[in-house]
Amino acid sequence: MLSPYKRFVIVRKKQETKNVSYISFDKNLKAKPGQFVMVWIDQGIEKPFSVANSKPFELAVAAIGPGSNALCEKKEGQEVFVRGPYGKGFDYVGKRWLVVGGGYGFAPLRFLIKEGLLKNKNLKVDCVIGAREGQYLMQPLEHKAVKTIFTTDDGSVGLKGTVLVAVEKLIKQNKYDCIYCAGPEKMMKAVALLAQEYKIPSQLSIERYYKCGFGICGHCSLNGWLSCYDGPTISGQKALALPDFGLFTKDKAGRKIKI
Repeated sequence: MLSPYKRFVIVRKKQETKNVSYISFDKNLKAKPGQFVMVWIDQGIEKPFSVANSKPFELAVAAIGPGSNALCEKKEGQEVFVRGPYGKGFDYVGKRWLVVGGGYGFAPLRFLIKEGLLKNKNLKVDCVIGAREGQYLMQPLEHKAVKTIFTTDDGSVGLKGTVLVAVEKLIKQNKYDCIYCAGPEKMMKAVALLAQEYKIPSQLSIERYYKCGFGICGHCSLNGWLSCYDGPTISGQKALALPDFGLFTKDKAGRKIKI
């Protein structure tokens, strides 16, 4: 029986933020922005990560738990085993985007912008990147068609406050074909509500606790919508119709907990 895992070797690592390691591997991975992979790290640890780039395959890993810490501690030349990609990627809509990323949720959005620019030379992107402090801000994509605004909760870099301090102002000033958003779920819900109010299509990336990664175990179910299989990307309109969106998630045991 063929293994679903592919072997990848770390060829380069850099520290992107205080807690995010950006890891490049030795091969490409055929993946779309918004999809994720399951990474077998060590000692029975397997964790999901959003794809941060496909050519070459890259991950932006926030060290927030045993699995992500173990991956961040790996050195250049060491290997991991990867299955996937899984899930549904973002759809490319129109030629004027507002892209909103909170914390390390910006990683798949940077991939989206990069691919979008390759597909549409007329694409223009306004980008809002937020974090609680400047040392946690992800790096923007440097391109003449991309304008970036930073926000921080403590005001150490850019505008003081959440991404919302910039988002509503930009929506009032510009006409967007689509708003793309990833990050903390409460933030995404607020952005989706703004998009709905101003009648702008939106796409979100809702990530839950994944075990199987392809819709069998049902652990990532959000009111019957399977994040790993039906998502992780979803329209803002559909997300807002899910009663638990932005309010409840599940822990490792499957218990519903408040966000």
